[in-house]
Amino acid sequence: MNVETANLLELGAVIDGKYRLDALLGQGGMGKVFRVTHIQLKKTFALKVMLFDVARDADERQNRLARFRREAEVLARISHPNIVMVTDFGAIGEEQLPYIVMEFIEGETLRDRCRESGQVPLDFALEVTRQICAGLHTAHTQGIVHRDLKPENVMLQTLPDGSIMARVLDFGIAKLAPEAGGKSETLTRESPGIGSPGTPKYMAPEQILGQPIDPRTDIFAINLMLYEMLAGALPSVPVILAEPKPISKIRSDIPVALDEIIGRGLSKLPEQRQSSALDLKRELEAFERNLTLEAALRDRTTPPSGVSTTPGFSPVTGMTSPVLPTLQSGPITPSSGIGGVLPIAVGLIAVAAGGWFFYPQISTALGGGASRTSATALSAALTPKLVLLPGGETILGTNRGDKLSVPEFKTTVLPFRVSQTLVTNGQYAEFVKRTKHRAPAAWGGSSPPASDLDKPVTGVSWDDADAYCQWLSKETGLRYRLIKEFEWEYLARQRDRKGVVDLLDAGFLEWTADSLTVYPGGKGFTANPELRIFRGRDDRENPNEGVTFRFPQKPDFTNNRLGFRVASDPKVGGE
Repeated sequence: MNVETANLLELGAVIDGKYRLDALLGQGGMGKVFRVTHIQLKKTFALKVMLFDVARDADERQNRLARFRREAEVLARISHPNIVMVTDFGAIGEEQLPYIVMEFIEGETLRDRCRESGQVPLDFALEVTRQICAGLHTAHTQGIVHRDLKPENVMLQTLPDGSIMARVLDFGIAKLAPEAGGKSETLTRESPGIGSPGTPKYMAPEQILGQPIDPRTDIFAINLMLYEMLAGALPSVPVILAEPKPISKIRSDIPVALDEIIGRGLSKLPEQRQSSALDLKRELEAFERNLTLEAALRDRTTPPSGVSTTPGFSPVTGMTSPVLPTLQSGPITPSSGIGGVLPIAVGLIAVAAGGWFFYPQISTALGGGASRTSATALSAALTPKLVLLPGGETILGTNRGDKLSVPEFKTTVLPFRVSQTLVTNGQYAEFVKRTKHRAPAAWGGSSPPASDLDKPVTGVSWDDADAYCQWLSKETGLRYRLIKEFEWEYLARQRDRKGVVDLLDAGFLEWTADSLTVYPGGKGFTANPELRIFRGRDDRENPNEGVTFRFPQKPDFTNNRLGFRVASDPKVGGE
């Protein structure tokens, strides 16, 4: 940088007649960052001057400036709340050093927060990482790979409501995917290997080795930052040389499931990582949903003393590593050595537990053979058996529960029909086979083990359960739906349940048809049509626990205890 350019970068100088340099915010080998004021707009921005290689040849300088201008225009088009937006660009002095102008963010960097806190709380780390993923996914879809993700390049902005917004910045060495027939380019001159742009300790193996990069290079860095936030430090040995120590071995409050997510993201081979930032975000969201379910179960069954009595959970005051509830002794898993569903004997097979009956076509359907598809055959063999409940005036809700379940109120429940048991694996398997709908993960394949056919199907989302009801209605010509929330609670309060079982079995939870509403006279939260309610209890000692508690979740939520039963209105469907 010559003397003329250096003078242009003194505090108080005005760049391009627009930006007054007010303060130096930081500097490094790649450039300097200033806080500036736009003279006409009276607004504060951040301005970064690039100090990388300067070509001495005038033609080469012009070529580089043209390339920078083109790429800066692409960066300026990235519009996402989690990315610091580029608002302007230009060049300074005789050397034509390029600069970019960005939003000015009041806050601290993620590096500052980690340095202050050491190991950050799990919920904070997950929230920040999800936001980073959201922003990077937008950049990736526009063909932009950041290549220098690190805590210093993530700003934490505190919003007026006290929440934290993660803002990714410094796309100064971002790599642009090639346009049709073109070459990929960067905002810096690129050399292969450890001398290439980026921060070595956050580089993915392919970046260090000078191999081709793509969005999965950024995914490696995102997972490494998540690891650092939780562990309080980067792995002691570079990931390219050895597998990092699992986070759950460093912190007792981290579930092993998160080890699996981070471990996949830190794979040495890009093809073994999450395929996109959006996929990583979704994996973390699914992980959080499981943690939310555990918290919901604990909170909904916490007596006034404040100590949970829910089996499988530690008291709130002494909880360590969260463990999700399991179906009875554990999740349903495929039996080893079974290469398909064993044939079921011709004729009726009486299954003592649960009273379910299966016809031969279940076996042929699951085994891939020809199946009878008539509405009559399906109704006779695979339609859940319904019983009629008379309905009537009843008391619902409670005056002693959490805010979702109060207050107690009087209402009238209309007559309805409901299945005696939860929908079984065998019944759901016919739906999966005929519609090619996705099978529950616990099956380990497209059909359940033969030994589990009569057991309730679990691990299904509300969306899955609703799709089953629609399919069953179409196949039988009758109209089926999920049990309504008020119907479920009305039934749970009855002494005579007409043979309906599993309703308050601590091994199971079940979806209802309804979204989250506020009871008459309730307060402290708002209705949310995007959340669906499931019901059940988790206290095996007190049979009355769980009658009033409500569990809201997104309709794509699944859990290995969560199933469903079907219902219908008497005049349009049923037995």
